[in-house]
Amino acid sequence: MFNFFKNKKAVFLSILFLFLVLRLPGLHLPYHQDERKAVVGYSSLSSGTPHPPLTRAIFTLDATIFGRDNFRAMPLVFGVANLFLLFYFVRRRFGYGAAVWSSLFFSLSFYSVLGSLVTEMDGQVLPFFFLLSLVAYFNWKEAPSPRKKTIWGVFLAFSLILGFLTKLNFIIAVGAIILDFLIENRKSFVNKKLLIKYGLAVLGFLALLAVALFNAKLFFRSYDLSMTLGHVNDFIKLSGRAYLQVIIQVAKAIMYVSPLLLVPIFFVNKGDWKKFRIFWLFLLLGAIFYLIIFDFSRSALDKYLAFIIVPLSIIAGTIMADAWKKSEAKLLIPTGELIFSGLVLASIIFSVQFLPHFTPPLYPKEEWISRIIKLRWNFVFPFTGGSGPLGFYVSWLFIALSWSISILLALAALFKKELRKLAMCGIIVVGLFYNLAFAEEYLLGRINGSPNALLKKAISFIENNSAIGRVISYNDIGAYEFIKIDKYERRLYAAPKFEAAYADILQNFQGHYLVIDIPHLSSESPYAKHFMTCDTIYEDRSGKISAKVYNCKNVPTTR
Repeated sequence: MFNFFKNKKAVFLSILFLFLVLRLPGLHLPYHQDERKAVVGYSSLSSGTPHPPLTRAIFTLDATIFGRDNFRAMPLVFGVANLFLLFYFVRRRFGYGAAVWSSLFFSLSFYSVLGSLVTEMDGQVLPFFFLLSLVAYFNWKEAPSPRKKTIWGVFLAFSLILGFLTKLNFIIAVGAIILDFLIENRKSFVNKKLLIKYGLAVLGFLALLAVALFNAKLFFRSYDLSMTLGHVNDFIKLSGRAYLQVIIQVAKAIMYVSPLLLVPIFFVNKGDWKKFRIFWLFLLLGAIFYLIIFDFSRSALDKYLAFIIVPLSIIAGTIMADAWKKSEAKLLIPTGELIFSGLVLASIIFSVQFLPHFTPPLYPKEEWISRIIKLRWNFVFPFTGGSGPLGFYVSWLFIALSWSISILLALAALFKKELRKLAMCGIIVVGLFYNLAFAEEYLLGRINGSPNALLKKAISFIENNSAIGRVISYNDIGAYEFIKIDKYERRLYAAPKFEAAYADILQNFQGHYLVIDIPHLSSESPYAKHFMTCDTIYEDRSGKISAKVYNCKNVPTTR
């Protein structure tokens, strides 16, 4: 179509540029909740962590090279490495076109943007070892000589062990590769010798993983295996699971992934099930691991589900490349007009964010769930998490329209194949605007407000005010900054289950509170009612988010 796309280096460099542009502005976003714990608690080899030793080693290396204030550089570096690995792997397996689309989707997806900036292993570090393992696995299978097969086999074992020694959930990748190999060689199982050979090989490798974990203390002296085993045991619960929270967290992960990575699956054909078998297995095992075997209902499940980014980018990108190529001869509208039509459609959807929107409180959740069911979609939805992000709002109307139109376009293409290219163009452009809107609100908050900007100014006010001592922070916003200026008292969560525990704190703490109001506090909550009895000594606003510092020194106590 354009001569530019014939220059393969220029195409990849453009994708790399897009990848960096969407992530570099977030390098110094405030740490939030578990992120702060990782920065403060895991950034030295002597500190304790419930995860296998490489997690702590990577965090320590991050602190040594970049410093504690630049911890987000580590996942970003791994993210860049993943982009190169993904492009290389997909090009070798599925062709240049699939590599371009997959890399583009990986760069654009907001979930990938978020994963490149959170101070955790799940977003980009574990995917790095997964991609390394995939490269080694397929090269091992296709090795032309015993020598090369041995080399790639050792590399595969090494990459799998490294991933497992980073976090135990890497067993998902190990299981997917083992299952893929067994399924591919299932016909050989009629031969008892081969069956025994494969069985012993699998059991031997699993034993090797266990040996590596149990002997990790030989290389990492401060590693405590009992902490890891205790951490695993904490998540084994068959009863008392918060299923509503699981549904909400899974829905949030789906919204992070975007229509760009999920809707192309509508175009899967019979051959794709075999072609992408290892990725389907990876996704299936991950779902079993996180939703059935272990109870992550009280954890930041959306953080752990980031494992889906790489497989979905590859599946969606390859499907899109194949479908686009097959529909070339059936093109009814010139490509330029297709792109223009898609841009107009996406612009209309994007513009609904500027309509008047309501900001419902997070609790009671029935209010915004009711709005979704009754199609009263002109409200903003809060995205925040225990491991970041600090928080941002996106119009639910924009989200719902983007998904609905993308799915309708895909369904139309299924019924009328001559519309396939038109539908794909619409899905791509709508997905582009969708992910850019999420990234913009996360990084800048120009439409609905930036809590990051509010926090920076509030911290400056508190630091320079000698009358302010210890501060309690709503939703633990700014905890890292408060610790640095020695003014951190504790956090305050607004969940109904904490109300009884916080009642005594509210009544007896005579000091200051910082309330950056995301998620929005209900005016009927005991917290909002308590703050009404305090003096407001600082107030600021960004879009739909307010920031207030309350002086509650003169509030009568029960002591």
